[in-house]
Order: sequence, then structure tokens, then C-alpha cells
Amino acid sequence: MGGESTREREAFGAYWDLGADRSIERLHEGLKNGERAPSLRTLWRWSAKYDWQRRVRELEREARKADNDARIEALRHTEERQADLGLWMQQKGVESLDLRDPAKVTTQAAIRLLVEGSKMERTLRGVMTDRMDMMVTILNQMLKAIMEVFVIANVEDLPQDREFHFCQGMDDLMKKYSRELARPRT
Repeated sequence: MGGESTREREAFGAYWDLGADRSIERLHEGLKNGERAPSLRTLWRWSAKYDWQRRVRELEREARKADNDARIEALRHTEERQADLGLWMQQKGVESLDLRDPAKVTTQAAIRLLVEGSKMERTLRGVMTDRMDMMVTILNQMLKAIMEVFVIANVEDLPQDREFHFCQGMDDLMKKYSRELARPRT
């Protein structure tokens, strides 16, 4: 923060490091044993002057957003791995039919690998195979989109900001998916 001395920055860093139970009093207790420890009154003044509460909220918001982004990315990687597994199953099914040794793989097992692998890959990649698959795919997309709305809204500190972003996101989703669900399918 502009104009902040090294001592003031270090005090804020120590304040942040106290975690969820942080307080100026706990900070003062922790710093008392160091050389040139600031007084409790000085810490209160620095906290007000450099808006430590706002800075903590911003850092916590950034940390929550990073956690949520990481969760969404992990979910995407999981789906991609599972889709790749479906593709692998199909390949193994084809190989089993081509090189079939009746003692090792039955025709039925090879065909099952093909069918199940195909379903898995198509579902995870968002390719629809029949009306029920289409509805399940759309509903899964809606659930993911709703989760992302929650992620975006929960980054906000103030309840009214969370409510605003949640309502706005849900309105957008309802517009998008009401058209999608109403579309006739063949």
C-alpha cells in the first residue's frame, strides 16, 4: 500500500498471518517480544490509516476465488480424463474384436467395452445420443453453470453483493436454459 513503511507492512503481514482469529490485540501480544514493537495504540492507528480490514477482505476474496477456480479446473480435468477413459475402452473393444482370443475375451465383453466406452465419452464430451441423454446433458450443464454462479457470487464479501450476483447469474441461466429445454427434439 502506498506510503506504508516497512515496519507498517510487516505489521500488516503479521496481522494477516494470524488467520481467522486475528485481532489487533493478538497482533500486539505477538509483536511485544520483538525489538521496537509498536504500541497497541500505534497498531490501531496503522490499521485505520491503511485500512487493514478492507485489505484482509480483499485477500480472503482472492483466496476464495483461487480455491474455487482450482476446484472448477480440477472438475474439468476429471471429466476430460473420464472421457479419455471412454475412448480407451472403445479402442480396447475394437482391439479385442480384431484380435479376439475366445479364451481371454468374449465377443459380448468386447462389444460391452465399445458400447459403454462410447456412452461414457459422448456423455462427458457433451454429445447427445438420444432424448434422455439430451435432457441429462442439458441438466448437467445447468448444474455446472449454477455451481459457477455460486462460485462467482461467493467471492463477494457483502451479502447484498452476493445476492445481486447470484440473482443476475440465475436470471441469465434461466433465459438460456428455458429456451434450450423448450426446443423440440427429435
